Amino acid sequence: MQHLDPQMQQILQQMTSKQMNQAVNASPQLQQALQNQVQVEDVQAKVNDKKIQYLLDKSQEEASEIIQAVSKIRRFGSDNHHPDRETTNKQELVGELEDFLAIIAVLEGLGYVDLSQSKDKITEKARVLMK
Repeated sequence: MQHLDPQMQQILQQMTSKQMNQAVNASPQLQQALQNQVQVEDVQAKVNDKKIQYLLDKSQEEASEIIQAVSKIRRFGSDNHHPDRETTNKQELVGELEDFLAIIAVLEGLGYVDLSQSKDKITEKARVLMK
């Protein structure tokens, strides 16, 4: 609730729905501040939805670029490179992986995905792959 001081925000967060309704009915200023906050949150939600869609589109694009980079390594070798580029196929793969991981980090930072609960699963999958 950006329009209220931090103490008031904390108090409001601890109130039950019934208490909140009583407070809003008794205070036109509080009613206006809460209404403004809802409008701000609606705009933020729409912006976040567009941002998430953009990031999902980008993750799909980067995943396909990873596939393409792996295909080039399989066909031409890790140390080979396209005649128009100085970077090797392996360096291209690393760049695409960096791009993909950056998108995952942003999705996690925005709260869209939470990989903190996945550490054990990721570790186990890595163990299986290392066999």
